[in-house]
Amino acid sequence: MLLDKLNFYGFQGLIIDCFRSCLKNRAQTVQIGEHLSTKLISPCDVPKGSVLGPLLFLFYINDILLSSDKLKCYLFADDTNILYAVKTLKAIEQTVNVELNDRLTTNRLTLNTKNQIS
Repeated sequence: MLLDKLNFYGFQGLIIDCFRSCLKNRAQTVQIGEHLSTKLISPCDVPKGSVLGPLLFLFYINDILLSSDKLKCYLFADDTNILYAVKTLKAIEQTVNVELNDRLTTNRLTLNTKNQIS
């Protein structure tokens, strides 16, 4: 799905081949001290902690702007604000849930609803 989105934004040819090579069938291991886990092959993955990871995420979610006629989305760096105004909190909750659920499902994403304070 990410490769399709990159293609949509104009990435083609050799650059798409490079991304495909980087993102598909990645081998992963974990080492703690001298102990090394067995190798796990991931069919598709963005390298964790990579410089490209946040940029690729932005390409992945950038079409959220097109996801709803009711919600107004503003993206800046790694922050997304969604605006929707009606008279009752219940109407906001219902509309935002319906509108976001479709977009998140389409992009195979989940929303973390747990309040985590670090």
